[in-house]
Amino acid sequence: MPIGSLLVLQAKSKTPPDVPTTKLVVDEEFLPFLENSVDIFLSSLSLHWVNNLPGTFQQVLTSLKPDGVFLGSVFGGETLYELRGALQLAEIEREGGFALTYPHSWKPQILPVCCSTWGSACSL
Repeated sequence: MPIGSLLVLQAKSKTPPDVPTTKLVVDEEFLPFLENSVDIFLSSLSLHWVNNLPGTFQQVLTSLKPDGVFLGSVFGGETLYELRGALQLAEIEREGGFALTYPHSWKPQILPVCCSTWGSACSL
């Protein structure tokens, strides 16, 4: 069973029965929600796996009700700084240098994506 599924089961067991909720594990790149149908999106440390982050944010924005809320956390640009440095040193030792390119998903793009999608509603 995927970790996300276990977390959903755990969350369901802790939710009071009189609070109407729906908790799902979904593919972040293809959200299965209708327009203006979601009250709140919660995403904790999973959006760094998304290849098309602007597209995902657009789907979230489209799916949210007018007063809906998106709460998400992602790894920032300086996350795992020590690990990145250690990997670069190892590559220098093995290859005589290290590549200056990173996978597309590592580029710090949260702020530009957020601000271009939500405009002044973005408060990072």
